[in-house]
Amino acid sequence: MPKLHLELGRPYYHLKWVDPAFTIPGLQPFFFIGTNLSVDDDTLGTTYYFQDSISFTWCGSLAEPDKMKPHDDIVPYTMTCREPELDVAWFTLDGAIAELVGARDRAAGASEY
Repeated sequence: MPKLHLELGRPYYHLKWVDPAFTIPGLQPFFFIGTNLSVDDDTLGTTYYFQDSISFTWCGSLAEPDKMKPHDDIVPYTMTCREPELDVAWFTLDGAIAELVGARDRAAGASEY
């Protein structure tokens, strides 16, 4: 069971670290749109789907294609993950802020910055 309780249509933040000291975060907003949305998803586990925030906001959820509004300048895309990544790379806004504060504190304590 993942630690993060996901709610459909809510924003979550995907966090990647650029450096091994975890002082340079890359943070990107997505919306949770569901699980196991593809027929190709592994039946032995859960695949979590997140849609980019721009297309979700302007076009609607890829999980409901009949309700989507096309936009000439926006191409929707998704990211998927399994539970191990969900527990270490996806955060609520409060969790993302806590990670950023930790990065700031680590960077302040590093001699090379």
